[in-house]
Amino acid sequence: MMEPFRNEPLTDFRNPAACQAFEAALNQVRAAFGRTYPLIIGGERLTPGDVFASRNPADPAQVVGWVAQADAAAAEKAVQVRCRSVRGVEPGSGRRTRQGAVQNRGGRSPEEARVLRLDGLRSGKNLGRSRCGHGGSD
Repeated sequence: MMEPFRNEPLTDFRNPAACQAFEAALNQVRAAFGRTYPLIIGGERLTPGDVFASRNPADPAQVVGWVAQADAAAAEKAVQVRCRSVRGVEPGSGRRTRQGAVQNRGGRSPEEARVLRLDGLRSGKNLGRSRCGHGGSD
């Protein structure tokens, strides 16, 4: 799991030790250029097939890494994992898992509503028929 975002303290680059530390950090990052980064879905690392280049915006000719591109199966898996984590619903079943029943008695969160809308758009159904919703199964 990634650490939560936090701002770094300001650095005084008049200090030679700060400049050396900065150069060392840049060299460490440069050493990782060209690495392939997988998708992470439900904690599982996946590289389903195609990858695309992540480029340095200051020098678009420079590829800093390769990122896995989701195929239809990976996208479907991501929707299923997200439905379970947001609502505790088994996708397509209309049934809540025990965890979902305990966590979500108070109604839909904004994030849950967003996932439901995206799932509905993906499947071509209205919100009530969405696979994460309670309007029935696929």
